[in-house]
Amino acid sequence: MKSGHTQICRPWLEVGLTFLIGAGAGLAVFVWIVTQSPGWSPFYLDNDGPGVFDAFVAAWPFGQAAILFHHVLPGMGRD
Repeated sequence: MKSGHTQICRPWLEVGLTFLIGAGAGLAVFVWIVTQSPGWSPFYLDNDGPGVFDAFVAAWPFGQAAILFHHVLPGMGRD
């Protein structure tokens, strides 16, 4: 175990936390885009302004990328 890291015995919990951190980053990017460029309104998926569905769609790829970069790719490099 590396120093400075906490050991989590449940791998699914660690993957879930990684996903939530990545999804939180995706939500932050979504909120920043919505507040900085209101001209993007034609690009919302449901055409009624930013909503929960749009935020979910923005957060999902960030969560998946976090899992990919933190768990999958380092494991492939070790094999």
